[in-house]
Amino acid sequence: MFRQKLISKISSKLPLKNGEKMHHPQEYFGKYIFSDAAQKAYLSKTVYEKLKKTMHDRSPLDNKIADDVAQGMINWALEKGVTHYTHRLNR
Repeated sequence: MFRQKLISKISSKLPLKNGEKMHHPQEYFGKYIFSDAAQKAYLSKTVYEKLKKTMHDRSPLDNKIADDVAQGMINWALEKGVTHYTHRLNR
């Protein structure tokens, strides 16, 4: 049902008029990404810094901070109105 409504809404959109600007995708998709700003807001400073180092070095996530990162992401998602939450475990 949701998919049908979405398709209907998309197909009713008219092409951009001359001079009309297209919105940057980050304006509407970026708000649903656990971005750097979200990480700073939902993680402790220590966990945030360790996570950034992990991402920069492309090293495995330290198990000591994994639960804190997951909890921060869950809290962020709940505030966004999430109704379902899942994650993928790479082993």
